[in-house]
Amino acid sequence: QTADNVEVTMPVSPITDTQYYAKCQQTVGSTVCLSAKSNDVTVTVVILSVTVVYVNIANAAAPVQNGSSWATAYGNLQTALAAAPANAEVWVAAGTYKPTTTTNRNISFNIPSGIMLYGGFAGTELSQNQRNFNTNKTILSGEIGSSSVNDNSYHVVLFNGANNTTVLDGFVVRSGNANLSDAQSNSPSSSGLPISVNDGGGIGLDNGSSPMIINCTITHNYAVSGGGLFAANGSNPTVKNCMFTSNKATFGGGAYHTASSPTYNNVLFSGNNATGGAIYNNSANPTITNTTIAGNGGYNGAIFNASSSPVVKNSILWGNIAPFNDTQSITTYSIVEGGYNGVGNLNINPQFINLVHFGLSPTPSGNYQLTNTSPAIDAGDNGSITITDKDLIDNLRRYNAGIVDMGAYEFQGNRVGTTIKSVTSGNWENSSTWNIGRIPLAGDNVIIDNNHNVTIMNSGTAKNVEVRSNAKIIYNQSLSKLQTGI
Repeated sequence: QTADNVEVTMPVSPITDTQYYAKCQQTVGSTVCLSAKSNDVTVTVVILSVTVVYVNIANAAAPVQNGSSWATAYGNLQTALAAAPANAEVWVAAGTYKPTTTTNRNISFNIPSGIMLYGGFAGTELSQNQRNFNTNKTILSGEIGSSSVNDNSYHVVLFNGANNTTVLDGFVVRSGNANLSDAQSNSPSSSGLPISVNDGGGIGLDNGSSPMIINCTITHNYAVSGGGLFAANGSNPTVKNCMFTSNKATFGGGAYHTASSPTYNNVLFSGNNATGGAIYNNSANPTITNTTIAGNGGYNGAIFNASSSPVVKNSILWGNIAPFNDTQSITTYSIVEGGYNGVGNLNINPQFINLVHFGLSPTPSGNYQLTNTSPAIDAGDNGSITITDKDLIDNLRRYNAGIVDMGAYEFQGNRVGTTIKSVTSGNWENSSTWNIGRIPLAGDNVIIDNNHNVTIMNSGTAKNVEVRSNAKIIYNQSLSKLQTGI
């Protein structure tokens, strides 16, 4: 700071305009500097006001609707979106909102760039953190015609060139149909502007759209490409704490990406059906962290890659008709059915509470939380998350500040382990070294049996380790490690 020798810890969050400078100390705690202080840098604090626009379908017949309060909330979401000033927050009360009162399938909820759209309100809240989107279901529905899906909206929600301050948070997006029944296309789309009527039944993103999509359930949507979500032309949304369930498409039941690289964190893809039941990547490189992909059907039910190299971390791909169509994914610290090359990967049943068979897809059924014996517990990589990260149901990651679990759900307790004994000399990371056909995990008691040499190539975990007569644990390299007591 401008006063000499007033040390501050970075980063700083001043509440008024403040000047800072830097200088180098010779040793920690010393006041003798190797150089003079730098030039002053002024941090200017700007307080931004946010306009809130209120929407409540229960007000649809009210005489005064200007969106300035819950009492005068707009009864129509399209009216509110058209009237909202730049960078406004739009608070939407529970209810079912449709893009149009007509049967025009081309009409969608087009979210303007910079608008922050929040659902999950009862209609009385004074602050955003009072809402409960699990209790107050706020549904964006493409069911505009008869009960048949054939006359539903082509897309429920559209983003066109939306920047990264744009938000869709706390909604159920359902019943869009981008012409799956008509099957106008027999091959994946390479959409231009605007998004084709074959693409993105639930959510469509084009023209470099990079919104935040948070706390949403995308379900019962249909398309030729991208039943739940379609991202094209450099669209890189950040999708957090969302569920993609019971969506169906020809290509990409849950999501389809073309020339785009979205980010998924704490997401569940289950019960979807397509070629690429959960995800289809076409020249796309998404990053997928702490995501559960399970029970998806069609062909290559987990992830289908075409000229794509997604990065998959701390995730579970299990119980799908097939996990991958190739070896292009960069996958680490994940459970992959059938096995997959990469540090920390496992090929062992994650032990969900209720895995629904992929043959029943599309379906919203299943419970993909972990049981207390799951090998996914404490088996992830803490380097892929932050200490404040939460899981899909709002539990803190790293239960008791331990190791993060794999998948979308963090088990709230300690893993119940078993006793594992070596049956031969070999690598710790090789399941054939152990008597129960899998490698040791946190919570297991490990016995290195008589005369066996077990080599740790990269890393190992266990609760306790007993090394018996003439047995050894050998560390293959200086970075090899064994973590115990967890």
